[in-house]
Amino acid sequence: MVPAGWLPPESRRPLPAGDRFPWTAVATVAGLGLLAWYAWLWLAQGEGVGAALLIGPLLVAVSLPLIVAAARRLPDEDIGGLLLFSLVVRFGFAYYRASHATDALRYHDEGVRLARFYRVFDFGVTTGGNVPGTGAMRALSGFVHVLVADDYFASFLVFTWLSFLGSYLLYRAFEIAVNDGDAPRYAKLLMLWPSMCFWPSSLGKDAWMVFTIGIAAYGAARVYQRMVGGYTLLFLGLLAASFVRPHLALLAIVAFGVALLIGNRHTARDAITPGFVAKIIGLVVVLVIGSLLVARTQELLDIEDFSASSIESASSYVEGQTSLGGSAFSPANPRSPTGFPQAVVTVLFRPFPIEAHGFEQLFTAVEGMVLIVITGLSVRRLLTVPRRFRTQPYVAFAAVYVLLWTLAFGVIANFGILARQRTQMLPFYFVLLAVPAAATRHRSRDRERRVLR
Repeated sequence: MVPAGWLPPESRRPLPAGDRFPWTAVATVAGLGLLAWYAWLWLAQGEGVGAALLIGPLLVAVSLPLIVAAARRLPDEDIGGLLLFSLVVRFGFAYYRASHATDALRYHDEGVRLARFYRVFDFGVTTGGNVPGTGAMRALSGFVHVLVADDYFASFLVFTWLSFLGSYLLYRAFEIAVNDGDAPRYAKLLMLWPSMCFWPSSLGKDAWMVFTIGIAAYGAARVYQRMVGGYTLLFLGLLAASFVRPHLALLAIVAFGVALLIGNRHTARDAITPGFVAKIIGLVVVLVIGSLLVARTQELLDIEDFSASSIESASSYVEGQTSLGGSAFSPANPRSPTGFPQAVVTVLFRPFPIEAHGFEQLFTAVEGMVLIVITGLSVRRLLTVPRRFRTQPYVAFAAVYVLLWTLAFGVIANFGILARQRTQMLPFYFVLLAVPAAATRHRSRDRERRVLR
């Protein structure tokens, strides 16, 4: 069955190989160089990165079917090589993240402890932390340490690979649900953006959340395109995310429900059609999942309800807890008419270079300036976003998620925390930057691909 809104792809011969950027060659050279570097660190410097020589190639091999399939769907771009290069870059960043770890060290220690029990199928042992929250992350670390025999660096590589897989699913969701979108542009933004490669390349919550949000987004895309398995993937992704950060899963299900409600199912007025029934069932599913996530979020934030006073109290607590250290700043109130635009600028682009202190903040500041430029050059694309809400619900899903994320995280008063958690919002902002431009939409059919294979 062909999903609603899908147009047959135009017959177009792929570009000659010489006209494409040789991502595959670059990825191969970079991958071999990275393996040689890790071998030197292990053999000559005595650093504990020897697992990379085995785990790295194994994870690449497991990823190859996805990479090859992506390359076949878009033959005039070396998307497969781009994905492979992104994975290699993430494996490289994993070394820096492991060498400068803070929370990950505790996750590793607890993971080693829990793995001893998990190996003998004793899953009743306490994690020593809250579930949802840190306790769930420790349990996940324990399961991974069972697989990697308690190797510290190998656990980083596994979580890095999970974040890559989540990014791939986000890319796949865009391919499916925005059938006239600029898939190569979205792939480059998502797979090469420094923050997306850097922050989730670690043993920690960011990697897990990118992975689980990718599953949920892929499920949402399949629901919007009336493809089988969508609700199952959406539920599994949100459930897995809710064990670590249920408030983010709650934002996602609300955004999904809003997009589902306003999306055009191409049904006749006042007609009871399969599409209309599917929408009603979908909204019921949203309510059921949402009630579960509300309970988990209340437990994590330690609030009794979602009244204005409770939310204000929780926001004040978060602001107070994050306004410590050298990365602290005074955030605007995202729930006020004047504060919301300031919060949008903060969550997307700050810190500015004059606010940056240290390498990681400067790294983030330069990235923010680049994103400002890209956003400015994408104004014609952004102008088409509202008119797509009815025909392409996934675009509405992305836009609503970004707005809700701004309201929820605009109170964070620490650039370091904001930079890390931004990786769970940027993939959806990139969706808005990769829709066709207003003046060139008539050319969009040339870019459609056979993505449903």
